[in-house]
Amino acid sequence: MSSLLSDYAGKVKLVYIDPPFDTGADFAMRIEVGDSRFVKEPSILEEHAYRDTWGAGVDSYLSVMYSRIVLIHELLADDGSFYLHCAPTVSHVLRAVCDEVFGADQFRNQVVWRRANAHNDPKRFGRIADVLMYYGKSDQVVWNEQYTEYREEYFKQDESGRYFRTVPLDAPRHGEGSPNLIYEWHGKFPAPSRTWAIQRAKMEVHEREGRICYTKSGTPTLLQYADDMPGVPLQDLWTDIPPVNPQARERLDTRLKSPRRSSTA
Repeated sequence: MSSLLSDYAGKVKLVYIDPPFDTGADFAMRIEVGDSRFVKEPSILEEHAYRDTWGAGVDSYLSVMYSRIVLIHELLADDGSFYLHCAPTVSHVLRAVCDEVFGADQFRNQVVWRRANAHNDPKRFGRIADVLMYYGKSDQVVWNEQYTEYREEYFKQDESGRYFRTVPLDAPRHGEGSPNLIYEWHGKFPAPSRTWAIQRAKMEVHEREGRICYTKSGTPTLLQYADDMPGVPLQDLWTDIPPVNPQARERLDTRLKSPRRSSTA
């Protein structure tokens, strides 16, 4: 990464790293160019940096990681993002390092990724999750909202086959409540501990569009159709992304795929 600084310092928009820890894996790099194949074995420095033979345990590991995170911070643009993928065994100490380099105010999320199905561990809860920590370089960070599909149990189906649900248009009142949210609507005020969820002008728009239904007590609810909405905003718990296995489309080494699967990749 240090060799990139002269040309790319402050220009990189996104960095994702998955540093090894306690894996004992082989980190030689295999590269294919045309019909030729190359294997770059790790140098002595890379042996120290990337293999899990930390002479001083977690202290030497953090020293190595600190230098890399500093370089990442220098490479990132002001609107850039940094994702660090790690195991729960080291996420707490790596977060302290990232807070030091990026600033604790630039910590945005700790994502928990369920990477395996349940399995038995006789001495503790089953360990099936990894951690992804998300930091921004500054408050200018680019954020593109991601969505997941609505689950069908949250919706009913009307006669035309469209999925819909109704959402209450009243909300808890905090203190005295906002005057703009306390008004008469169809002869009814919100309950003493509640306010309307939207202002009168927006309520009138929904009424004209035929989007308001009423409960037996006369409380307005908003009619929402699933196909009119982008989905559920992505949260910090990911349970629907399987790990990349030998048959996965995401795997780049097609030699490990079956002929049937690789032909459709």
